Amino acid sequence: MKYQQKITVLLVLVYILLSGDSFAKESKIHGDTSIQSSQKNGQLKIAKFSTDSAKAIAENDFTFIDELYELSGDDYCEGFNRAMFSTNVFLINNLMYPAVYGYSSVVPKYGMERIKSFFHNILFVKRFMASCLQAKFSGAGIETLRFLTNTTIGIAGFYDPAKDWFGLDIHEEDFGQVFTTWGFGHGSYLHLPAYGPTNVRDGIGHIFDAAFDPRTYLFFGIGSGTVALEKLNEGAMGYRDLDMMINAFADPYEISKQLYYVNRYIKQHDIDNAGVMEQKYIASMKDAVNTHMQQSAKREAMKKKTPEPNRLNVVPPEYALLVDVDLAEFHAQNPEVDTMRYSNFDIQNDKKSVWVDVSPWNDDFYNQSVVREIQLKKDAPEFMYKLWLQTIEDEDHENHGDVNLTAPLAVVCPGTGASIFSFESAAMAELLHQNGYHVAIMSNSFSYNFMEAASTAILPGFTPLDAKDMQYAIDGIFYDLTTNLDLRPQRKAIIGLSMGGLQTLFLAQLEKINPKLFVDKFIAINSPCNLLYAVDKVDSLSKAWNNWKKEEQLYNSVVAGAKYMHSSNKVHAPLNAKKKKLEAKNDNDKVKPTADGKGQIIDQNSDAEKLMEELMEELLPYSKIEAQALIALNFKITLAETIYTIESMRKKSELFPEFHQRRKTPFYQKVYKFTFRDYVKKYLLKGLEKHYNKQLSLHRMNEEASLISVSRDVLRSDKVRIYLTIDDLFVDKKHLRNLNARAGKNLIVFSNGGHLGLLYIKQFQDHLIKELEH
Repeated sequence: MKYQQKITVLLVLVYILLSGDSFAKESKIHGDTSIQSSQKNGQLKIAKFSTDSAKAIAENDFTFIDELYELSGDDYCEGFNRAMFSTNVFLINNLMYPAVYGYSSVVPKYGMERIKSFFHNILFVKRFMASCLQAKFSGAGIETLRFLTNTTIGIAGFYDPAKDWFGLDIHEEDFGQVFTTWGFGHGSYLHLPAYGPTNVRDGIGHIFDAAFDPRTYLFFGIGSGTVALEKLNEGAMGYRDLDMMINAFADPYEISKQLYYVNRYIKQHDIDNAGVMEQKYIASMKDAVNTHMQQSAKREAMKKKTPEPNRLNVVPPEYALLVDVDLAEFHAQNPEVDTMRYSNFDIQNDKKSVWVDVSPWNDDFYNQSVVREIQLKKDAPEFMYKLWLQTIEDEDHENHGDVNLTAPLAVVCPGTGASIFSFESAAMAELLHQNGYHVAIMSNSFSYNFMEAASTAILPGFTPLDAKDMQYAIDGIFYDLTTNLDLRPQRKAIIGLSMGGLQTLFLAQLEKINPKLFVDKFIAINSPCNLLYAVDKVDSLSKAWNNWKKEEQLYNSVVAGAKYMHSSNKVHAPLNAKKKKLEAKNDNDKVKPTADGKGQIIDQNSDAEKLMEELMEELLPYSKIEAQALIALNFKITLAETIYTIESMRKKSELFPEFHQRRKTPFYQKVYKFTFRDYVKKYLLKGLEKHYNKQLSLHRMNEEASLISVSRDVLRSDKVRIYLTIDDLFVDKKHLRNLNARAGKNLIVFSNGGHLGLLYIKQFQDHLIKELEH
């Protein structure tokens, strides 16, 4: 105890030194406390922002990242923190991985879940005291009931009947939240060795958490040993996500910091407590169902008024196109939300193993791959790609289990910023692998590994140059497979998604002029037609936050993200849009209008109940604004990563001189205000001028980088197929009509799906496989 008291005093002194101006500024603004809170419904309410933030808001220059820094602590010790992060990555790769590999070879997932439950039960006192000190007495009472129930009926806490049988949800509280409620400033962000991300306030809170952990008082190292076992157990269960974060991003330190900020924000607002998120999710799903039912009723009414309506009501008659695949049974919401269905394109053989991901016995599809590395450029990092191989499955064959050397090969080129660690790319790999293909996944040209290892100009976005770099990289992949693995595929296909699809079509043109890859099929899925139109559309999505009040932007964004995580926890089966659609007997059975015009589902017959169940399974719980915000944030992170990679390879920056200083926080606060059009003008055009030694206008650059530059004979080639949806966010109807005239039968248009939202639809998957085999 004396040792803990000394550490506590030391941290308090460090806290005063590090929080300094930040704490003083907050105290001045908020009176005696930095954050005023109320316990209405058990949720923490942020009272107001600092004067600097208010000024930024007034100037309309306040971003999502600014708000995270404002509420969670600036990174004043960034040099130290980055060094500690690198230290932790070294420990993860060289100490943690061997330990969890051995541990997970012996203990199955079920055993780890029981151990996790046991240790969680032990920490009851910490949660109880933290709840009481925040006046969350309801939560303290529920935690007491949970502890008594799980310690007895749950066999010392190895099981959780309190939740499973009696619906008593966890109230996760800690002393960092206590100090937040009491008004303590956050101090500086810290990344500590062997501990990870925190801030000064939460770090001190952890000392008090330990004081209420009974293991602290065990002798002979028993307490330390149990803590080590708990951390080992957590590491084994969460290793895939940790490994992906470290390897998929150019600056994983910044990503880990942002994730920490969001996690603390979720805790401070009790979004993770007592089923709050589950309740929000279900409520949002019901809202989505009601909205969809109302829209369906309106469409039915319009059909009755118009005997022969235009086949596609969403398209003005002058741009009307007959779709090739009409997903009449697809329950469309709106293009933005339907685009989010891209995340429903899941690996089907995933999370099914009784062993965790890092275990050698895990046979989930994602873990069946190998990451291979090839050298494409001298004095550059190695180019990585992920590979799934076909084996000989005939049990009577004497070489059963060996690699099928002549199986066809498919290369998947994902969309903007996606890497080889993308789960959606792996889902495409599984679909192809199940149909007999070896599958290789490469990162997109906006990914840091592609930029460093394969890019010529290290300025992604100019499609002709990106396609040349892709051709060179895929040629390297083919060389590696034929030379080192002795593969002799009977057919080869390249499948591009989104920006990867546009690059694939330019690659098809390169191959027609100067063949190197000798590919049999080029498939482009939801390729943008006009690059600048797509750029401006992405930038317009960023304005979604303006639909919320400034003080609600972060909260609403985090809730939207939490909905996404809640939806992602389950594996979505392919949607069969051809299945029989259940219809209620009449409109009154489906929707009962209210005074304010909103609909409310009523269950008057079994058909209506079944329809509601079907819609609850299919629809997504996002509003249009939430979907726009999530899509925009994904692109914002990609752009920040791209600029980070570019600047890290330069000695001096004209646009971001602060990048080469020790602290990167000013860089990120500035770069998150950058738009994609800013990137095109301030990076791409200037870079191309140096690369080609000629000046390109914005209009000329756009022409050369858009589909208009791909010749008609390439687009009509038997080797090319283009899949689009009529409601693709990033394709203008004029451009789609033009492409339809130039590509002819090679353009297959689906009636719904937004941008890439059709990937999980079985009709699309069947159509794709049929085209590949044709």
